[in-house]
This record gives sequence, structure tokens and C-alpha cells, in this order.
Amino acid sequence: MLLPAAVRYLNELLAVCDRGKPHGLDVGGTQRIASRVNDLVNELSAALAVLVDQNAELGGEDVHDKARHMRDNIVPAMAAVRAAADRLEKIVPDDFWPLPTYRDMLFVK
Repeated sequence: MLLPAAVRYLNELLAVCDRGKPHGLDVGGTQRIASRVNDLVNELSAALAVLVDQNAELGGEDVHDKARHMRDNIVPAMAAVRAAADRLEKIVPDDFWPLPTYRDMLFVK
């Protein structure tokens, strides 16, 4: 849900850049935000790919091997996804963000 939301926001930013340039508007700030969002989209996409790959592995035959696989591979991959998502949450506007933000959860509206 987060990746498509971030891509939609990036699309909006790029549209502003495309529409502003012909009118002589300085869209440098929007371009910088778009670049940051693009970097985070790439980071989130890469982290998700690693998590999918790690989830596809069973981690061994016995329960201890599976537990070690979770500890050593799945949990760090989940943390990487979470880190990228947390950074995106700070940039992507609430109306694009599909989940309640931390602010929403702490200060119920």
C-alpha cells in the first residue's frame, strides 16, 4: 500500500514540475522533493524485494534453523522496510498516505 501511495505522490510532484517550467516558474524546490521521494521509493522497493526473497526461503528443516533464519534474515529485512516507510511517511502528504500516521495514532482526531 505504501509504495503505490509514494509513487502517486511522486507523479503529482513531477506533474507540477512539467507544468511549471513552460510558465517560467522556478520548480527547483519541487524537483528536490521529487528527487528525495524517488530515492525513498527506490529504497523501499529494494527493501521489499529483499524481504520477499527472505520470506521465500524456509530457513532450514528444523524449528531452530527456521528461528535463526527469522532472527538473522527476516527481522533485519523487515526493519529495512520499516525504516524506508518511516522516512516516506514524513514526506508524503496525509491524503496520499493509506495508513494512519503516528500523529493520528497518538492524537486521535
